[in-house]
Amino acid sequence: MANPNAPDISEYKLRLVVSLVGFLMPVTLLLIAWAYGKSLPSISNSYWATDPSRNVFVGSLFAISAILFAYQGSKQSSAFELRVCRVAALAALGVALFAECNTQPCDRACWLGPCLHGVVHYGCAAIMFLTLAYLCFCFWQRALAKPGVKAQRRAIIYRVCMWLILVSVAMILLGAVTDFPAKLGWSNFVYCWETLSLWAFATAWGTASKTFSPLVEEGERINFWPAQARG
Repeated sequence: MANPNAPDISEYKLRLVVSLVGFLMPVTLLLIAWAYGKSLPSISNSYWATDPSRNVFVGSLFAISAILFAYQGSKQSSAFELRVCRVAALAALGVALFAECNTQPCDRACWLGPCLHGVVHYGCAAIMFLTLAYLCFCFWQRALAKPGVKAQRRAIIYRVCMWLILVSVAMILLGAVTDFPAKLGWSNFVYCWETLSLWAFATAWGTASKTFSPLVEEGERINFWPAQARG
């Protein structure tokens, strides 16, 4: 029988939902771009590509932001971790609301000129990914402190996801500074690294949802579909 004192939406369910959004967002945008015969140099470029891709882009970021705002963490979560979560939520809103420059290729002079949308957009994107990497670090530290083989498996996943996000941010920055992707003809360079970063974030939060049996100890697994609904 379901526990009547349990919250209607636990932090584990929020983790799973935000994980699904993170996994599906870049795939859905790519499929829409292909359907319309468009290319996506970056995930943010979907804002200008088509109306459906703009809706998915903005809607997904709003969903991620709302979940991060609503997320209250676990008993082990620090107040600082929750504040970082709110910063990530605000940054996700900034990415959605302040679209990148719609010039192809983007004129770097816009960073110093009146095009403040681009400055806010890229700044918020950097803050969002870096704060998500920090949240992976928090998951990693908590898993390390727990006994059991499966907790250590989770710790490895969190650590790998954290580094994947950091490497992705570094590669995007390197590409912007050196312009080597253009020299290699890698037109969707930013899209690929953004997708890797989003999938790393989604993997970490999906792992933390305690939904998957190989990664949780006996009796810890969360049933996403309760056997009996509460009134």
